[in-house]
Amino acid sequence: PPQSETLPTPTYGHTPLAKTEYYQYTVMTAEERKLYNKIVSAIENLQSEVSAAGFSVNSDAGLALFHQIIADNPQYFWVSGTAYVTYDPRTQNVKTFMLLYTDGEKMDTIDSKTGPVAVADRTKIAAQRSALNQKIQQILSAIPANYPEVEREKLIHDYIVNHVTYDNATAATPTPAGATLPHAYDIYGAAIEGKAVCEGYAKLFQYLCYCTGINATQITGTAKGGGHMWNAVKIDGDWYEIDVTWDDGDGQLLYYRYFNLTHSQMAQDHASDDTEFPFPQCNGTKYRYADYYALKVLSPTTVSDNYKFVVDRLIADGGGYLILYRNGVTMNSDSYNALVYYDTALIQQYAAQRGYRLDFAYSYTIYTEFSYIPCTVTKR
Repeated sequence: PPQSETLPTPTYGHTPLAKTEYYQYTVMTAEERKLYNKIVSAIENLQSEVSAAGFSVNSDAGLALFHQIIADNPQYFWVSGTAYVTYDPRTQNVKTFMLLYTDGEKMDTIDSKTGPVAVADRTKIAAQRSALNQKIQQILSAIPANYPEVEREKLIHDYIVNHVTYDNATAATPTPAGATLPHAYDIYGAAIEGKAVCEGYAKLFQYLCYCTGINATQITGTAKGGGHMWNAVKIDGDWYEIDVTWDDGDGQLLYYRYFNLTHSQMAQDHASDDTEFPFPQCNGTKYRYADYYALKVLSPTTVSDNYKFVVDRLIADGGGYLILYRNGVTMNSDSYNALVYYDTALIQQYAAQRGYRLDFAYSYTIYTEFSYIPCTVTKR
């Protein structure tokens, strides 16, 4: 369990994750990485055609590599997730990658004879890139660079849940094939417009993690029968799965049901698909929110031994919500009294030892297996 701790005085000099550590890049061969870097350079410079001369890659493998590049680089919101290739009919090897760019309203097209036709406004894309970079820096200015990885991850999660609204209209009427791409599917929509579907949530989470030195990647699949995207994130050497979209509830309380689960835990209502691009095995257990941050119930009268950590955080924050993870235990008023309200409760005894009093409201909110109890902290 976590120990009682005091977070360090915040500093904000972030060291971003090295691009050579991006997950898709790490699982490629040396030859694939050379082609990856060539295509990335083209995207950064809005180059429409990329020669594959000197590379032995067929069209299927080439398009798979392109999808890995898109999965690795959510910051490239101006490039379409679909590329086209020309290939040598004798060897079947790709000759040219043709890339299409979008400004959010207009998207480049393909001429069957001449290749890509620039339609998207390059000046507008440049302005959007600049606006996104400024917004990212603004967000990072509130995330201490010297906090532990899990603390930085939690702040990223909380920012997205608090500032991004799910775009129900776009989700209900997906973009028709061939139409221009709305920003609801990308990082720009999530960060700048504050509105996105799951792709935008996942891409903003991934990129903010990169910016604070945390490794993360995308996972695609289905959830409750619909197409979905969420993330894998690497915290202190272990991979976890996190779904920021599904943690975005009613906008009033921060929800952590899908914060740092194992793959098997996420698979209870998410079905992943690694045919488009691979993702890591997620078996980390230490930093699941329910076990690390929440007050975990072990029985109607006992809690897990992280209660000191939970109290320390309430004291440091000056109150807020005590989040109780009921862990399948049936709770009634007597249970809540024994665990939270009575002076004999472990958390009350520990708070008193620290010289504080915890005052909990007698009304609380229940989200599935979590109970949110308002708390004020006063010095004794």
